[in-house]
Amino acid sequence: MSTKEQDVVLAKNRLAEFKSSYIDAITQYVLKTQGGWDSGVATSSLLDIQRKGAEYYNFCEEFVGNSSLLGAHGDGLWAQGFAEDCYAILQTMPQHFSLLQSGFERLKIEGSYRPSSTEYANMQRLCKKYLKAPLIRSLRQSLVENSLPTYGLDNREGFTLTSGVRIVVSFSFGVVFLIAIIAIAIFLPNPTDFQYIIFRLVASLSAAGVVAVMSGFIEIKFGGWLRAGGALAVFAAVFWTNPAEKIMGEKPSESVPQQHVPTPPSAPYQPKLEYRKVSKHIKDYRRDTNVDVATIELEYVEVSGLGDAYLEKKINSQIQHRIGVNESFDGTEDRIMHVRSARIDGGVLSVVAEGYFYGHNAAGAHNEVISLNINVRNGEPVEFKDLFRSGYVEKINTMASSELTKTIPENWFKTVSDNQCYYFDNSYLYLCFSEYEAAAGANGIVTVRLSLDDLRGLVSLNGPLAYIL
Repeated sequence: MSTKEQDVVLAKNRLAEFKSSYIDAITQYVLKTQGGWDSGVATSSLLDIQRKGAEYYNFCEEFVGNSSLLGAHGDGLWAQGFAEDCYAILQTMPQHFSLLQSGFERLKIEGSYRPSSTEYANMQRLCKKYLKAPLIRSLRQSLVENSLPTYGLDNREGFTLTSGVRIVVSFSFGVVFLIAIIAIAIFLPNPTDFQYIIFRLVASLSAAGVVAVMSGFIEIKFGGWLRAGGALAVFAAVFWTNPAEKIMGEKPSESVPQQHVPTPPSAPYQPKLEYRKVSKHIKDYRRDTNVDVATIELEYVEVSGLGDAYLEKKINSQIQHRIGVNESFDGTEDRIMHVRSARIDGGVLSVVAEGYFYGHNAAGAHNEVISLNINVRNGEPVEFKDLFRSGYVEKINTMASSELTKTIPENWFKTVSDNQCYYFDNSYLYLCFSEYEAAAGANGIVTVRLSLDDLRGLVSLNGPLAYIL
């Protein structure tokens, strides 16, 4: 692989070849037309001058732009010398186009041979940047008198950041924001969840800005979905690894002077789930009933060991309400509900229960599945919409429909809801549908399994799935 310096040398050699070919074309034109005027010979020679002149000028124009990409403009001595070469080339343009004009007029050939209004602007800008003002004024006057473009001489060069300036800006950005993060940590030690996410984002950008100016190459991989190098690798590592997660999850306890109030022993945080069951048999009061006695059998769980009686009561009340423990039954229907799974993982209590209810005199029973997902730190429900970023519905619908069609081609699934029945483990997210919600009654309760790896781009950074991934 060639270096930048070698690329520049090769380009300059090609420019010399174009110049030599252009001069040869002019020489042949003079030799073929000085003895006598032959229209056919003159036309061929004149077109050859036009073609080779365009190759010479256009290559030089492109070389000026490409030399910036190759890094040659970073060498002031090289740029000064090449600006002088461009000045000499631009000085030949009035004679070149005057020769073409006189030749085409003599041959009575009509056509457009003049350059456009912005042509050769790169060479002009290079001259304007590195050469003295008197030379630039003289060049501009010569071009104007021959109706040639002066766009590069008349307009300023667009603002660009050099590599050195970019390094300084990146490093300064990183240092300033790292200092800001340290100051925030001192004056705001207990940020909200939203503030904490913003601080993580800024810290990640700052670290990436600092490491961008350091030598060496860093590469990092997160599973099979992200591979990054350099500054991007540092950003991903700082943002996604979240080393302060446990610290942020703990609430600071207020210190109490021991001499005034003795400090009680702290209760260990050992959450525990205990299964409970309610069984009832209630006589159906109606004379025309097909079932005399209704059967009520409800299984549920109670959480304890959280170290906060109010929090435990808040969570258990939600469970009992969802299962229907405190519901008033009049004997007109059978209601069965059993807990299929109950677990606390990642600070979330997840309960899934299945069963059925049968209204007496109805054609048949209705199978039902319900789920409860509750944050055990604050007792608030974690609804389906809380798992994802905004705009998740359409993508989840596409994935769910595709998976469901594999097992039930004739399903009638349309869309998930914000309070969709769901549960998850370390590998999959499960969508649960009661009978008739997603397919015909013959299919009973329907469950759709989605891989968590396929959901990475949709997951909310504040939701429980973010900590699993």
